[in-house]
Amino acid sequence: MRYKFGWLVLAFFPMVLSAQGLETEGQKALQKVLEVLTLEEPQLPDSAEVKTHLMNGAWESLSYLNEGGGDYQTDDLLEAVPDYYHFREGKVIIKLIDPNDYNQYGMEATVNYSLRNDEILLIKPGGEIKDRWQLLYLDGHYMALDMGDLRVFFTHTPAQE
Repeated sequence: MRYKFGWLVLAFFPMVLSAQGLETEGQKALQKVLEVLTLEEPQLPDSAEVKTHLMNGAWESLSYLNEGGGDYQTDDLLEAVPDYYHFREGKVIIKLIDPNDYNQYGMEATVNYSLRNDEILLIKPGGEIKDRWQLLYLDGHYMALDMGDLRVFFTHTPAQE
């Protein structure tokens, strides 16, 4: 899984080596992921594009950052297990990796959600808000969410339904 993480990070923001050769492409990509996960203000397209990008395929968690640290460094980035999220009209399919077997999903759920500005509101069957995830970054390939205690970076993955 670590090799997958490295290659996906390298693919995130392809960059050439600096003129002085001080940073490698991988270090620059990690720095960019860190910058996205520590954004103070979300970097999002207009609201119509947010919905289009969010629902344009499934997402897999790639990296995360524990909140509450202050001055973060790339060493604070942690590799995420590849949990699965597929946003559809009004519902999100969530498949969480089994902590005892990283090759299997341990929990699967379909949860109602609504999109309000830069927030994804997870909704209980009775209509009560269960959780709020703030969109930090979103484009056609990558997404970052503030999920409370964690900030998670995602990339697209093939649909698994």
